[in-house]
Amino acid sequence: MERKSNAWLILFTLALGFIMATLDVSISNVAVTTIQSDLHLTAAAGAWILDSYMLSFASLLFLGGSLANRYGIKKPLLFGLSLAAVTSVGLALSVFTGNYALLAVLYALGNLGIVISVPAMTTLTMQSAGSEYSNIASTMLNIARQTGSLVGLVAKIRVEA
Repeated sequence: MERKSNAWLILFTLALGFIMATLDVSISNVAVTTIQSDLHLTAAAGAWILDSYMLSFASLLFLGGSLANRYGIKKPLLFGLSLAAVTSVGLALSVFTGNYALLAVLYALGNLGIVISVPAMTTLTMQSAGSEYSNIASTMLNIARQTGSLVGLVAKIRVEA
């Protein structure tokens, strides 16, 4: 019984992590309009920004999966989440400096941390749920991913209003 309650706590915690990861991707969609106007870019340049972000995010997921296979789940998960947390604090402290290069580097490092941790979170979720509850765990992760996207969409609507 204790094992099951810990598994549900792990699942809930990791689902929150997935919400944050997909929220990050959604927020990039919100930010591109501001980037376009601030830097006087065309719509095509904005599309390139989004496409390059999504492509690098998706392709680096393979790196996160490879690291989880090579070093186990715990090390990449803790490293990725720590990197994302530290760079988030750095972003919060440097956002008003106007140094776009620093912001871009910190944002890239934070995304690298998220990309490294996502495959480990998926594996840990499925292992914690076990074969008996794997369908429920998979459904909860998909709900968490969609929730992050929805929150990003709501943020975009509020920014444009």
